[in-house]
Amino acid sequence: MTENWPRGTQKLATITNNRPMEHSLDQICPFCNSKEIKEIDHYMTLVGGDPDPNHHWRTFKCRECDKKFIYQHKREYGWITDENNLCVEGIHACFESVEYKCSKCDTGKVKQEHRETNGISILTGSLLTTFNEYGKINHYRTFWKCDTCGNEVEQYEM
Repeated sequence: MTENWPRGTQKLATITNNRPMEHSLDQICPFCNSKEIKEIDHYMTLVGGDPDPNHHWRTFKCRECDKKFIYQHKREYGWITDENNLCVEGIHACFESVEYKCSKCDTGKVKQEHRETNGISILTGSLLTTFNEYGKINHYRTFWKCDTCGNEVEQYEM
């Protein structure tokens, strides 16, 4: 594992036990630790560049426990989700949202919430970002909140 967190995600350490993992195509089943897995799908964004800036989704099926998992990677980061988008290993490094298991109550799902700039009201419009001579301005705030115990943390911009 790496101590280099994807930009803006460091505070997830206070709400989930997941930690960043380095990208590697040498995978094992996260459910039974078997090496008997088969890649059945591979999708990716189509952004050009070197090194590869694309987000990849690789679906694997375990031959031993018969479960599927999705190994996602972007740049040097990798993360594994189950078929319900629960991140079982790693920390996501892209704009698409995933869910995490709450480290406080150990049963709840930690989900991403976008809120108005007051940090209270749930955002009902679009995620608006503007730029000026001083840089990027987000007109929203992003939080991660457990749907069971209410534990939450604000995420810095990604």
